Amino acid sequence: MDDSNAQRRVSVSLFDVADPAAPALLDRESFGENWSWSNAFYDVKALTVLDDTLIVPFSGWNETSGGYERLQFLSYTHDTLDLRGYVDLQGGVLRSLQYGDAYYGVTSEQVAEITGPDMDHLAVTNKVALAENISDVQEVAPGVLAEVITRYDTADVLVRLVNADGDPLGELGLQVPSVQQTFLQGSTLVLLGIAWDTKTYVSRY
Repeated sequence: MDDSNAQRRVSVSLFDVADPAAPALLDRESFGENWSWSNAFYDVKALTVLDDTLIVPFSGWNETSGGYERLQFLSYTHDTLDLRGYVDLQGGVLRSLQYGDAYYGVTSEQVAEITGPDMDHLAVTNKVALAENISDVQEVAPGVLAEVITRYDTADVLVRLVNADGDPLGELGLQVPSVQQTFLQGSTLVLLGIAWDTKTYVSRY
């Protein structure tokens, strides 16, 4: 952890251990916004070490956009570390790997394919959902259901319309951090949620 500047951020450090009695810090890179942490702290397999690349999963929080789940890429040599690109994923990152020209992130909710022209410009180019937290389902029209999906890491809600066979018809993301109740008012779907106001430190509906 890098706890400088009144923040706690994830850091990667490179040490020279040629003399085990006197390890020397060669380089260090910190990343994340305001506050961040990594499940690699307690799950060593969450950290991926390739020939010249490190892939570090971490979670973070900022007051502007809320929480996020991220994969940070770093290049390394015998004595240097360099921050490269990153991608945001949905769900806590469990594993990452490289296969061919692409990287993959496996989270608690999805498998994401990550590609780019170089290590500084990476993006999620394909993904498959594994699991979602469906808080409620409402029939908004005959044969049309609205699935209310709570996403805790991004502190928002996804409302997805599906037909009777479960095929998606459309979706909309809403800034509702915590859904308490959903109900229909005529043809309108109403979501009641609670948000934490970081300025007044009180809950608001």
